[in-house]
Amino acid sequence: MRFILGAYTTCPSLNDKDSPLKDAYWEKIKTLPFLGGIEFPFWGDFAISQEPWVWKNWNNDWNIVLTTIPGVMRSLETQPKFGLASMDEDGRHSAIKFMEKVRQTVHDLNNHVGRKAVIAVALASAPRRSIQRTESSANALKQSLEKIASWNWDGASLVIEHCDAQIPDHLPEKGFLTLEEETQAVRHSGTPVGISVNWGRSVLEHRHVDGAIQHIEYARQHGLLQGLMFSGCTDKESPYGIWKDSHMPPPQEGNRDYFADHSLMSAKEIKRAFSACGKESLIYAGLKITSRPYQNNSIVRPVGLINDSLSLLHECFNQFNQIH
Repeated sequence: MRFILGAYTTCPSLNDKDSPLKDAYWEKIKTLPFLGGIEFPFWGDFAISQEPWVWKNWNNDWNIVLTTIPGVMRSLETQPKFGLASMDEDGRHSAIKFMEKVRQTVHDLNNHVGRKAVIAVALASAPRRSIQRTESSANALKQSLEKIASWNWDGASLVIEHCDAQIPDHLPEKGFLTLEEETQAVRHSGTPVGISVNWGRSVLEHRHVDGAIQHIEYARQHGLLQGLMFSGCTDKESPYGIWKDSHMPPPQEGNRDYFADHSLMSAKEIKRAFSACGKESLIYAGLKITSRPYQNNSIVRPVGLINDSLSLLHECFNQFNQIH
């Protein structure tokens, strides 16, 4: 198994376009084992020239998962009713126009790489819900999926990455549709859209590690499971916050040097997640972590965390395969 990496969340000086550390960072990323591709963030626009350090160190064997969630969250800052699941028609149409830019980006990336490297586009069922649960619906998402799934995506699959939903017990990090509603929207739309589970976001929703397993099994039972991203969280005081969507790395496992104390995303839970997927093939599985406390003058810890975490995923996946 070779994994997709959300490298942008660990990249030093993320907002400094001229940082020499970015070249050094990507030089190291290219050498890491068990890496099969990169999760690209779509912030609302995209140009190949924006990422010179990436292309300078690009591995031609890598695949790409294009995630729209960064751009969706940025849009929600100024347009609270923005989203594919919005019951406000202006907000929904704005999200569809956003997706037109995403579609063009898929073609641009494929043309630049010289093959159909973008294997999936991760969607979000925004907007955030109010306490009254009146801002989004499965039916609105269904209508949006019918529209965007009819476009030419140049070989890329569309998947909804489930984010923590609005539930009565606590305030959410994202507060989008429930997994059941996302599943309903996909099935009623008659489109080939799939579901991707983010381990940490599902645990945040349920406030328990079983939340990730429940969501994986639910998506699998409905024949929609296509992606699995490992991103951790914790219920303890830490630099990553308590129950925050902060992309926490795994805890210490074996002799690995880089880890995050109190992370719930242990080797045991990673193996449980792979087991819940069964032997059916995912389009992708991957890792998205951050390094905290944040350092903008060194790549040692960020690269160390990625290397050790990818090694752990590989080990857990191999152990699962041997058992099954």
